[in-house]
Amino acid sequence: METGLLEDLCRGARISVNQAVLVSGFPEDMEPNEIEESLDAMGILGRVKVHTRIYSREMKSMVALCIHSKQADLDKVPKEVQVSGTTWTILGPEQSSASAPLSLEVDSLAQKLQTLMADEKRTREELILALGGTPTPSAAGPAEWAKELGNALKDVLRPMCENAPYKRLHSFSGVTPVPSGEDDYETWRDFAVPLVHEWECSDAEKRKRVLESLKGPAMRIVQALKDSQPVTTVQDYLTALENVYGNTDSGEDLYYRFRHTYQGPHERLSDFVRRLEDLLQQVVRTEGIPTKHIDSVRLDQILRGTRQDGLMLWRLQLRERAPNPPPFHSLIREIHGGQELSAEVTNACFM
Repeated sequence: METGLLEDLCRGARISVNQAVLVSGFPEDMEPNEIEESLDAMGILGRVKVHTRIYSREMKSMVALCIHSKQADLDKVPKEVQVSGTTWTILGPEQSSASAPLSLEVDSLAQKLQTLMADEKRTREELILALGGTPTPSAAGPAEWAKELGNALKDVLRPMCENAPYKRLHSFSGVTPVPSGEDDYETWRDFAVPLVHEWECSDAEKRKRVLESLKGPAMRIVQALKDSQPVTTVQDYLTALENVYGNTDSGEDLYYRFRHTYQGPHERLSDFVRRLEDLLQQVVRTEGIPTKHIDSVRLDQILRGTRQDGLMLWRLQLRERAPNPPPFHSLIREIHGGQELSAEVTNACFM
């Protein structure tokens, strides 16, 4: 796959390329939520949201533009993953390893600057002073010179970056139930943490932007932190909110809750399985079980916890498939299909 396609789609959607990947190899009829659930279960990109799906003539397959919440080192993200026996390909932005060595780039920059200053009849010291920097007293080599210039330019450009348009966080107040137009804590946190790292501005400006997104109790928590601790960082804000709103249960506690979760009266099997999946993802995030066991653990609890739909389990032969359990997206699709078939049979009987 071409990285140009990723960059074009991100530009059209006004999404940072560093927070997006292209995924291909999934079935054409797979729903966006099924793609998200499959990638979420792997835990390699944090929470994933499918933004766009298109058909690529060049690749002769469907391609999904996915936004991820994790500040991932894409060198460590596998380029290919196996999902239900199918190979999916994951493409992120071009990595630094493919670019020219830093030393060559620095030397080239220094040579261009020397030519420019010769044309303008300026010295290195005059250039640094003009940018508001402090030149070093001794003659520096190309690398030191480029670093010195970079620091001066960074100070000059920082106010411009802070005043430029930026991607804002959604509102979060900590109120339950979640008011319309706000995020719950986990959604807010999963997008706030990588975005804070992405913003190219001072820590003071980052604190200001985080505060802009907070309301009500959440705002009061950060205000109390500022009152008790005059010198704070944006990380202090995030830590304070995590201590109050984050899940404090251990992986073992969450796994115990998972193993004692059962289908409720009149609860559809698909709703029960989705409720189980939410809890199972929390177990995995807190390292309650290894990711490689997620499919077998899920199916085992479905078999244990189902109360009203034993016939459906029999039709789908889920007990017989326990040695080779299906992934979540395949399982939920089969269950939906079984429920639709049952509804059609029921309707036909009363016609």
